Amino acid sequence: MSNFKLVLVDDEEIVLMGITKTYNMEDFGFTLEKCFSSPTKALEEIVQIRPDLIITDIRMPRMTGLEFAKKAKELLPDVEIVIMSGYDDFSYAQAAVKIGVQDYLLKPVKKDEYSSMLRRVHDRIEEKKTQKEDFHDLRKAVQDSQNEIKNYFFLDLVDDIYTGSARIQKIYDNLAFDFKDAPFVLIKFDYSNASFVDDPMSTLGRITDEVYTELESFGNVEDFSSDEYLFFFLYHVEEALSDAIRETVLDYAERHRTHGLNLYAGISDIHTGLEELFAANAECNRQIWANHIHLDDSQDAFLDLRKNHLNIPYGDLEELFRSIAAGDKQAIDSTLRNIYAIPRKLQSPLAENYSYTLTYLILLRMYQVQTTFTNDTMFIPIELQQIKNLRSLYPTIDDQNQLTKQLSLSIIDHLSNQTSEHSSAPSKNVARVLDYVSEHYKENISLAKTAQAVALSKSYLSDIFKKEIGITFLNYVTNLRIEKAKELLLDSTMKMYEISDAVGFQDYTYFSQIFKKKTGMTLSEYRNRH
Repeated sequence: MSNFKLVLVDDEEIVLMGITKTYNMEDFGFTLEKCFSSPTKALEEIVQIRPDLIITDIRMPRMTGLEFAKKAKELLPDVEIVIMSGYDDFSYAQAAVKIGVQDYLLKPVKKDEYSSMLRRVHDRIEEKKTQKEDFHDLRKAVQDSQNEIKNYFFLDLVDDIYTGSARIQKIYDNLAFDFKDAPFVLIKFDYSNASFVDDPMSTLGRITDEVYTELESFGNVEDFSSDEYLFFFLYHVEEALSDAIRETVLDYAERHRTHGLNLYAGISDIHTGLEELFAANAECNRQIWANHIHLDDSQDAFLDLRKNHLNIPYGDLEELFRSIAAGDKQAIDSTLRNIYAIPRKLQSPLAENYSYTLTYLILLRMYQVQTTFTNDTMFIPIELQQIKNLRSLYPTIDDQNQLTKQLSLSIIDHLSNQTSEHSSAPSKNVARVLDYVSEHYKENISLAKTAQAVALSKSYLSDIFKKEIGITFLNYVTNLRIEKAKELLLDSTMKMYEISDAVGFQDYTYFSQIFKKKTGMTLSEYRNRH
């Protein structure tokens, strides 16, 4: 039986002594915190005591029980109040009900009536607290679900062109986003090749918190994550802060690479509107890939077309990959003609730089598609990861058009083969992944290790996991660890830091932070409440 706090208020000391001697409040689930002979004094202290139940006499000097109950309810709206009165006039009981008093006992009170009242009020308090806790849990579950949906929604937007459709607009409005028309910068960290010494979840959580803290002085920040990237959407930013933002992000990534963690960053220009999110992501990808292949400033110069006021045809680029996914070879041919039509109209060498930029972006996206296959098939020749080789091997616009067409058709063939061979594979693959995670969640588990254990590529695993489970692999493991931590908090006497280590969080500080974020309670609050 739960013990609740009780306060007694009566101007007659002898009555208070009689109650305390007659009834062992512990037997009824109450702890007697204090007795007051003055209602004024009681009002001064009850906010600090925070009793669950107050039992008060109705006839007291300077303040009646009804007046006291009304003031007490104003201070503590949830407190239960029982009034004992020698008045059997219905008007007194009616007045008590109006101010929220739910029990009204007539003196002289028999022992069994008093005992029955204590049990009845205890049950009522317990039911109210249970309902409140259930509501808290439900609200937290809804919030967590909303956060997952927000993350999923954002990842879809960065990978596809925003069309402004009614469905997307409704999702945007329901999730309470407020950045649709705000100037923004997209920051993207690639940790896909990072070598984690400690637990990856704790390390990534710490990175997220640190970057968030460094960026929030520049504007409003929303953070999102996939299984290979951390995103920071910085909005309501000023043009004058662009260089400072870039310097802050690149310096942070460089510090981590110096300490052995392969963390690469991409920073977009300032954009406005959701329709620009896809373009901002492409800019981040370009910088990240350039870092991966050690592209220096002179090599990267051909990619900077802003000074010539040229725009990348992101719509056509996206249409190309839609056609590849649909296996529409005729659409691929016409879309590539549209893409390379623009550089044909320009004067050399601007035309060359522009065509290389387009080809480079297509190869980058194809490289990403390539990593989703379950086998080790490589479509993008290794030599094309160097800009000088792209220039020498495919010097003309026609050469580049033919190259991208050939690679597009190759991807279609492999997509078709993979679909026929693994039409029922995703569910089986995900089941194997869930089994593996269930056995190894306490360890230094990561997407890369899990993919290797179940013989899948990282990107393919990430893709099918998000589609079938509805959340990222990283979030699934984190949620599983939190659930296991809840069990240990309730079913063991383990210390908090021991539980952190037992469920796979090597960083206790991060564990306590993510636990509160996920449950709305500290570790000790959760253990005490349950």
